[in-house]
Amino acid sequence: ASAVTYVHYRVLTATKIELWTNSGTSSSGITTIASGTLSGSGITITSIPATYTQLVLFLNNAEPNTGSQTVLVQASTNNGSSYDSSSSNYTGYYITATNPTHVSTASLMPSASLGVSGGTLSGSIIISGYQGGPHAIAQGQYAAGSNVVACQVRYRSTSAINALRIMPSSGNWGGGTYALYGVA
Repeated sequence: ASAVTYVHYRVLTATKIELWTNSGTSSSGITTIASGTLSGSGITITSIPATYTQLVLFLNNAEPNTGSQTVLVQASTNNGSSYDSSSSNYTGYYITATNPTHVSTASLMPSASLGVSGGTLSGSIIISGYQGGPHAIAQGQYAAGSNVVACQVRYRSTSAINALRIMPSSGNWGGGTYALYGVA
């Protein structure tokens, strides 16, 4: 019988993560695909290679410039010519301290409202199966405003995700950073 490998990620710096497994820790096999500051109405990451086993997206202090917004992470299967904004293609849930909530929001990262101007979101999602096939699965955890949230979303497309758009539900970004990694 083969051994099961448990994998966890942790942020070391804004552009570097560490991979923990039951075999030890390593930074090898992790490639930074894109990173930077959140600005404007949204950030797009295109030309995502289908050569990784998983993608890991980190957001740090993501802050829309107006209150009561949510953070959206939308997928593209045509390298950014268009982004899927159909909520029926993203199904899943998020769980806060008070209750689980089924969502059908056009986002790989369904988030609770940040509630007030100046609210931020920090956390990560791991995207598996993004190379095409039955469905991609995004799962993660983050702090959004006063909520600590766990989430899982199934993206209902059999085409490979090769671009992502990170945006507030309306308005522009007021600040924060992002980093997308590929895990070998």
